[in-house]
Amino acid sequence: MDVEKIFLVVFFTLVMPAAWMFLTPLAKRMRREAERPAELPAQVLEELDRLHARVAELEERVDFTERLLAAKREQDQIGEARQ
Repeated sequence: MDVEKIFLVVFFTLVMPAAWMFLTPLAKRMRREAERPAELPAQVLEELDRLHARVAELEERVDFTERLLAAKREQDQIGEARQ
């Protein structure tokens, strides 16, 4: 019997299915890890927190300014109605 034929039969009946069985989960895990977003460095997170605080402060200032303008308009409307 030819050794090459025996090798091919053994390879395709035993080695290939075994390799497929072990390498498929490995490939799936590698794919999941590649899709996972990378963690941000601490400096970036700190800067993000600082920017978040500044935006929150600006929102408060805009709200305060809007309230002042609304109060001024109400006073102007009341003054015009009295005249």
